Amino acid sequence: MSTIIPGIDYNKQSFVIPGTERNGQTGHYRNALFPDGQLKTSPDPRFTRLYDIFQNSLKKFRNRECLGIRQFDEKTRNFGGYVWQTYEQVNERITNFGSGLLHLKLNIIKDGQVEKFIIGICSVNRPEVVYQSASAYNFTVCPLNETLGPNSLEYCLAHTEASIVIVAKSHVQYLLKLSGKLPALKAIIILDSLDDPACKFLQSEASQKNILLYDFSQIEKFGQQHFRESVSVHSDDLYIILYTSGTTGLPKGVMLSHGNLLATMCSVYQPFDEAPGSRVLSHLPMAHIFGVVMEFRAILSGISIGYFSGDSNRLFEDIQILQPITFSSVPRIFNKLYQSIKVATIDAPGEEGKIARRAYQKKLTHFKKTGELKYEEWDKLVEKKIRGILGKNIRGLYCAAAPLSEDVVEFLKIALGVSFIQVYGQTETTGSVTRALIDDPITSHVGAPTPCSEIKLVDVPSLNYYSTDKPNPRGEICIRGTTIMKGYFKDEKKTKETIDKEGWLHTGDVGEIDGRGCLKIIDRVKNIFKLAQGEYISPEKIENIYLQDALISQIFVHGGQNQHFLVAVIIPKDKHFIPWASQIVKGLDYEALVKNNVIINEFMKRLNKLGKNNGLNGFEQVKAIHLDTISFSIENGLLTPS
Repeated sequence: MSTIIPGIDYNKQSFVIPGTERNGQTGHYRNALFPDGQLKTSPDPRFTRLYDIFQNSLKKFRNRECLGIRQFDEKTRNFGGYVWQTYEQVNERITNFGSGLLHLKLNIIKDGQVEKFIIGICSVNRPEVVYQSASAYNFTVCPLNETLGPNSLEYCLAHTEASIVIVAKSHVQYLLKLSGKLPALKAIIILDSLDDPACKFLQSEASQKNILLYDFSQIEKFGQQHFRESVSVHSDDLYIILYTSGTTGLPKGVMLSHGNLLATMCSVYQPFDEAPGSRVLSHLPMAHIFGVVMEFRAILSGISIGYFSGDSNRLFEDIQILQPITFSSVPRIFNKLYQSIKVATIDAPGEEGKIARRAYQKKLTHFKKTGELKYEEWDKLVEKKIRGILGKNIRGLYCAAAPLSEDVVEFLKIALGVSFIQVYGQTETTGSVTRALIDDPITSHVGAPTPCSEIKLVDVPSLNYYSTDKPNPRGEICIRGTTIMKGYFKDEKKTKETIDKEGWLHTGDVGEIDGRGCLKIIDRVKNIFKLAQGEYISPEKIENIYLQDALISQIFVHGGQNQHFLVAVIIPKDKHFIPWASQIVKGLDYEALVKNNVIINEFMKRLNKLGKNNGLNGFEQVKAIHLDTISFSIENGLLTPS
């Protein structure tokens, strides 16, 4: 059976609103599935707060599994299977925590503010009900991303003046050291139990600093004893503040309302399967808007959400135990998956690789003709080898945060035989502005505008990137709709620089719209530079192509207007690089292999072949490389926090 959505013309996925074209910009593109041109604002007109989504599912799925986590066995030192709470049990926890938090604010801290206050939370993703309680009791969540670094964490807490912060036990001492710089901080809630003897010291230190210290279960007990009804919420009320970091300056607090996220729910063209037992995995950080949105999308259809066990090295183990119907992640994870499957199939040595390559090409040809993702010759060949990686129930992959290479999307879709949907958006747009249609036979970076957004492309004069005389217009991507943020927290100047008077958010991304009305992301405006001969270079595009090589862990492509060619610094993936290099030059250790000229020359040949196969022009190919063993990281100053 074809997996293409019935009734959709894949050759016309968006349309231009008549009369909206202007000099130096395209017209306004909207989704062709909704020819009335009206932008959608909510999956149901009755919903004004995110808690309404949960309540709607609670009525239908009261006894169904809702949130689950793998429990750690102290005796075996291993994680077991998933343990679940039903929708009814989760609703009770939402009420208890929300009521308990308001009791803490009103009767213990006694600051009098019981609505629209801000709480911070710093933790890996876990099944606590903070986001759901916030939507029921109208307080604002500020998830603190640990990758922003300690100075930025201090800045975010001071900037929001949060009086309550929720953290894992490992963060408590750091917060207590900061407390002298955070006069608004009154209470810390630990996600772990305070029964641990090691917590006695923390309680003593907190008391000395006049900071209240509770664990999560204590707040829930407060709520059991001091029940409060959930409150009415306006769709424009502030729900979440997400701090984003650029390459310079202080983090910016993106303000998103209930209405912003409700509108994003309308980006679902087809609902998830509501069958009992359908599950999804949640592993993205609490500060990642795509992860937040995907959880609410699952709840909208009564899907059970299983949380990863807290360690990315166990991610695929969690998946195999959970058996999800979809998997949502970011390019870094999908690139790893791509490399692993390629090595085991079409890049395998000898006859095995030859058979895999032939079967893959046959399946790809079949898919482009029919839209069918099943093809017996390939599926039988690889079923035992790769199908189990994402579990037997997997039917769809969702990728956000940055575009993946078309080759990677195409390969994973064909190799795994599942839908692959790319979503384009930014934190400022609740992470969903355009998305690829399910199983579009012609692979595209992203796809058509979602029903809740419209887009246009605007000239970038300094780059001469926008052109109406080309078949596909190019320019800076601008977005408008009810998904757009309320603004940057306490920063009206930055807000006005980002959102113009007509309500268009200028993303800083350069895009191209193809003949089908689908958006492709070319690069960031700031990332594009000229070489000495006047050619424009998009280093991120080049890096993503080279990252398809299983030997590469990290790569940085560099050039400039005074240089005639590109160079690259490459950090090899040692588990693949060492065996490969040791076959070429024997008897050397890792440090010696990366410095060996013979190895470097052979590595260059691989890059040139890969670049040529992916359509890189001669000036886009790197002409010199430096191999190194020291990874790029925030700690050594080679990476920015974002």
